Amino acid sequence: MNEQKKTDLTALAIFFPAVIALAIIPTIMYVTLVFSQLTDTYRYFRGTPVDDGYLFLDIYSQGKAFAVVVIAIIMMVLALICCIYLFRRIEKRSLVFVGLSVVYVLMTLISALCSEYREIALWGQFDRAEGFFTTACYFVIFLFSMYSFKTTKNFRYVVFALFFCVGVNTVLGIFQFTGNSLETKDWFFNLIVDKKYADAISIDSSVNSKSLLGALYNYNYVGSFTGLAIPLFSTMAIFDKKILHKVFYIIFDMMALFMLMGSTVRSGVVAVAAAIVVGIFLFFRLILKRWKIAVGALGAAVLLLVAGNLITEGAFFRRVSTLLGDMIQVVAPAEEKTDLFDSLPVREILHNKDGSVTLITQGDEMNIGFNEAENRYIFTDKEGSEINVSVAGDGVISSADERYSRISFEVYSDSETLSDGSVMYMWFDGNARSVLTFGLFGGKNIHLVDNKIADRIEPENAEHIGFEGKELVGSSRGYIWSRTIPLLKNCILIGYGADTFAYVFPQQDFLAKYYSYAEGFYITVDKPHNLYLQIFISNGLIALIAFIGICLFYLVDCLRLYALRKEYRIEQVYGAAVMLAVVGYLTAGMFNDSVVSVAPMFWILLGVGCALNTINRRLDRNIPEEGTEPAAETVKTISAPETVSDDEAKNIAMRLRENAAAKKAAAAEAQKAEREAHPVTKSDIEALTARIKAYTDKESDNTERKDTDT
Repeated sequence: MNEQKKTDLTALAIFFPAVIALAIIPTIMYVTLVFSQLTDTYRYFRGTPVDDGYLFLDIYSQGKAFAVVVIAIIMMVLALICCIYLFRRIEKRSLVFVGLSVVYVLMTLISALCSEYREIALWGQFDRAEGFFTTACYFVIFLFSMYSFKTTKNFRYVVFALFFCVGVNTVLGIFQFTGNSLETKDWFFNLIVDKKYADAISIDSSVNSKSLLGALYNYNYVGSFTGLAIPLFSTMAIFDKKILHKVFYIIFDMMALFMLMGSTVRSGVVAVAAAIVVGIFLFFRLILKRWKIAVGALGAAVLLLVAGNLITEGAFFRRVSTLLGDMIQVVAPAEEKTDLFDSLPVREILHNKDGSVTLITQGDEMNIGFNEAENRYIFTDKEGSEINVSVAGDGVISSADERYSRISFEVYSDSETLSDGSVMYMWFDGNARSVLTFGLFGGKNIHLVDNKIADRIEPENAEHIGFEGKELVGSSRGYIWSRTIPLLKNCILIGYGADTFAYVFPQQDFLAKYYSYAEGFYITVDKPHNLYLQIFISNGLIALIAFIGICLFYLVDCLRLYALRKEYRIEQVYGAAVMLAVVGYLTAGMFNDSVVSVAPMFWILLGVGCALNTINRRLDRNIPEEGTEPAAETVKTISAPETVSDDEAKNIAMRLRENAAAKKAAAAEAQKAEREAHPVTKSDIEALTARIKAYTDKESDNTERKDTDT
């Protein structure tokens, strides 16, 4: 085995954990039960009470998080063993990424340790598993990928890993899309279930067989996943000159496009669109030169979109049209005095000291009290007059009075005496699927209770900023963002802790949630649906600045290296392709959160992108990649000029010009070094002057003798 092969194998062996992580983590599914003693977790999520706590089902997160930690540990061990190899010839600018990563991890740790929900902040929510330890491992993976990617020959293995994870998720997605989810099949279930819980778990009720999500936890994250894959595959399909390579890139690009269209996730559409816009800017000069190819690619893309829309029976274009509607609604000014409570039958719920409840309605009030002597609930208006109500055969209590006609009640009790602990349910507009529950305590105190654990709870109209009249924008993201922004004032230094969003969001904002969600009053808002708000509220503003700093420093570096070039080396194509993948993910992050199903892909590709920038910067200065011969010696000899394409000839000419410029610069440096090594002194100048004078005098004597002879 020659030295070059040994060098290549060494580079691959050290980088291989990143390849494995990229290929395997997005495909892991592991059915298990997670134990928690936190009552609020049971309050907000579906679980099963057991002795001293609760059990919660997880399929898509715990196994991935475990793999992230294991691979990060392997990377750290390799980094210690191979530290000389990894950190030799590093660029000083890479230390910027290290410094910002340390800041992010440190602020995440401090936020977790100071969190009211410390256990969650350290280890993560049961179905997300993105606590401090997982987050710290992301940065280990990022920095290791950046320093271990030493040669562009390893880019092929990055592509192979992406092919694998896209292929597996597409196969899972096809079964889900056709209503035959593999997760519900006994043979597949037995492969992925934690054996000690196999008899206690039934997965049928936990999987929506019509939702295309692959192994990515939620169809929203298909948007982030395809936002990474489609731009990279598309760029390589256009620029790679080998036909076989083009075929594979196109095949897997179409798989990723199928996932995007089958899931109808709009964040993925926006992500791909943003990557296309940035790609047009990067390659603008080349597009103008080869406009026919660009037009052909555009036509092919349109045909694929039309075909995908047919496969989804028009669902994809319908979703895209709603995206355009949301964009217009965000930009357009809201109507004056727009208030979501104007459309509800009840504006506010108040608990009174006398045990009664007051419902502030549109223009009036409904007071609900209990008359123990008459064993009945009494409904009165603002003036204290009793409201006439009727009881239907099914026990539903309602009023014909127009002021209260949209409100319905039902009383339930285990005994004929209601004061012994009856429960009253309230719903709006005949929607009995979503109810608020009131309990009767001590024979007279009526109080809103949690519908799971029956604890008394206080309703609130949560503080909100922005999005008035636009709460329904982006599948109710407008509502979530408007109620999240006021929380940020408490996160200037540190956040509430990783994965704790569900516990700090105002979940008792029942009336506004009823307006914003079809699920109604008790839906749990468990994520901000925005990567940047997630970082801000979880880890604090300083951590968010560090994250944005990493991304901006990388993207600006990419623009300097790849934007508006006349021609591109294959190494530059690699760098541009990864850049567009990163742009896609960050754009999807405007609507999606970080999740362990996709985040490792992003951090690995970001690390590879940083490494590619370093390699391309060195090649621009005619410095070869590690373990390769100098660029001037690797230029192939062309035996027959007619066999050379115009692009190859231009690349060779460009390389020769770069070599000539490098030699000229080296010669100038050598002369400068010679002068610095032997500086001219005053005595040297005096000696030179004496020699010149002696030579001049001698020439004068010779001239005079010639004149005399003449």
